Amino acid sequence: MLRYNRILWRSPFTTIHNTNIFFSPLPLYVQATRPYSTTPPLRNDVKSPQLEPKLASLTKSLHTVAGSEQLLKKWNKSVTVANLQDLIYYYCRVSHEAAKAYKLYQLMKTNEVPVDLRTHGHVVKALGHANRPEADWMLNYVFKLPGFIADPTTLQMRLRQIVKNKDKDSLITSFHYFQRLYKNNEDFKKITKWFYNAAMEIDHDAVVKLQTAIEGSPRTIESFNRLLQDASLKGHPDQLIQYMEQMRVQGIEYNTNTYNILLGFYAKNNPKECIALFTKMEESGQQPDIVAINAVLKSYASMGQISACIEILKWMQQNNTPPTDVTYYSLLDEQTRHDKLLTGSDAMDMFTALAKEGLLPPAASIYNLIFRVVGNSHDKAKVMALWGHMIKSNVTPDGVTYKYMFN
Repeated sequence: MLRYNRILWRSPFTTIHNTNIFFSPLPLYVQATRPYSTTPPLRNDVKSPQLEPKLASLTKSLHTVAGSEQLLKKWNKSVTVANLQDLIYYYCRVSHEAAKAYKLYQLMKTNEVPVDLRTHGHVVKALGHANRPEADWMLNYVFKLPGFIADPTTLQMRLRQIVKNKDKDSLITSFHYFQRLYKNNEDFKKITKWFYNAAMEIDHDAVVKLQTAIEGSPRTIESFNRLLQDASLKGHPDQLIQYMEQMRVQGIEYNTNTYNILLGFYAKNNPKECIALFTKMEESGQQPDIVAINAVLKSYASMGQISACIEILKWMQQNNTPPTDVTYYSLLDEQTRHDKLLTGSDAMDMFTALAKEGLLPPAASIYNLIFRVVGNSHDKAKVMALWGHMIKSNVTPDGVTYKYMFN
């Protein structure tokens, strides 16, 4: 009966150049407590007269892999192809000695002793998990082997290598490879997402190439939204306009997600265009959600149009669309960042107007946004007035409040 004493899980995120990508829920190794010699042979041994001198040559060099001869004697096994591959498996999956596994693998290759595809897979994963420099070479090599079938763990190693080298061609080639393997598999959506993450780590052109490889042309609304999202995050207004024009030519109408992406971009870069786009969204019959409303509030706040912000907040109350913390942050923090940072007059005007209309929730986080700018202005009268309003509203100050007060 097999018993397992430890399962090592991959860290939720793998880091490349301080960038977090690729989530993997797959266990890396299972370390067994049973003796290795009880493992049933999983492959037929390879025997031929031509192999005997090659195995004899390899046996003379086996001492260079410390402990290998002793292990074979302990297991009462001779130097055969199957036993050597079992020994590599032991180094990869049980003792976690990637360097020994790779050295033994190289001995077999040097002496022209056959190595099966599964052993190639064990070695490449062991090298990758151990962060050995040989992993890059092995990854390039095994993906060219006829008949090699990579599992999701090996795929993630391949994607990390592609991102590191910014290799767009290998990204597309690898996608087609896994598309053939997993097209009808339930994991294909997850694997496709990994490829998208990798492409976004490289550059926008890689995203476009991958999108074309996946969807072809004409594109769907979902594929356009992915391209718009990537262009928005990278800050490429020309790309946004190009994709919007392509959607118009193909007769693809915006959905809520499309509007949210565009509104979020223009709220930061062109508030007037954001407001115009929001109006277009309403006219098209799309129901604005909280993301769209927050974006247009951010635009009005940055333009100092307090009355428009109040009207939208009242509309939200009447239509059972409760504001979130992001809503108030969009209103108040825009003033602190875009307007009179030293005097804080516009931020206080916004706060006073909202408080007068009863549109501010009694929360310390809301007051802290104003305390930040008023504290920086060193205006004691405004600080004390804000403090008095906070106490009167039965809002308990927190550590952040005192930090900004005593700034």
